[in-house]
Amino acid sequence: METKIVISALLNQTQVGLVENGRLAEYYLQRDDQQRAVGNIYKGLVENVLPGMNAAFIDIGAGKNGFLHVDDLPPALQGVPIQQALRKGQTIVVQVEKEQVGSKGPKVTANITLPGRFLVLLPKENHLGISRQITSAVERDRLRSVAERIKPHDMGLIIRTVAEGCDDELLAEDLRFLVEEWQHLTERSQKVKAPALLYQDSLVYRVLRDLVTDQVEEIIVDRDDVYETVVKGLASLSKQPSVKVELYEGRVSLFEHLGLAK
Repeated sequence: METKIVISALLNQTQVGLVENGRLAEYYLQRDDQQRAVGNIYKGLVENVLPGMNAAFIDIGAGKNGFLHVDDLPPALQGVPIQQALRKGQTIVVQVEKEQVGSKGPKVTANITLPGRFLVLLPKENHLGISRQITSAVERDRLRSVAERIKPHDMGLIIRTVAEGCDDELLAEDLRFLVEEWQHLTERSQKVKAPALLYQDSLVYRVLRDLVTDQVEEIIVDRDDVYETVVKGLASLSKQPSVKVELYEGRVSLFEHLGLAK
């Protein structure tokens, strides 16, 4: 089965299509003004500490302040009253768990997760988990053994479903990328003034992470910067070098050109 991914980033929106044998199997659309915040990581500023709610409001510089409950502090601070753990004006790195809705700001957590192709890195937690979708006891034991061997002693890992059947080298490469990404994020956090965005989980990155499999032969894009993002993203996510990346420069829209216009 011929499988390709089509990414069009024109007209203030990004369209993504998973094409199987010339037919659109999956379709995603994200407008520039509808960029989701879930997964984004910020260097935030503690705006208010509310002992009665055991929570704090964090200025992340994007819309309403984030709501951080004491249960979402790192394990080292679990059980500590919020007023002892945080103070007004303090900086803290947080990740958005739930989007803001109406007058309610986004829900944030200080327990960061960095997703890769096969693994999820937990920089603030010493925990090891395996996707429940992997049901083979033999495979679960094998993956646990590999994870215990490569896991940083002070960090945690979650083995994603797509890791089933992956060899040790692929998992180790994915982990190296995630650890480097966390190091870069930490370095940036030390240099910028809060509030500031440190990491954004974009649609293009999620597509590369979740849709590119052994069956994908080609990725077609229609913008230079997206082409560069895809090439670098494939390399960083340890994707198959056989995946061809093509820049479409025609006058007709990419989806229309391929007969996929919705």
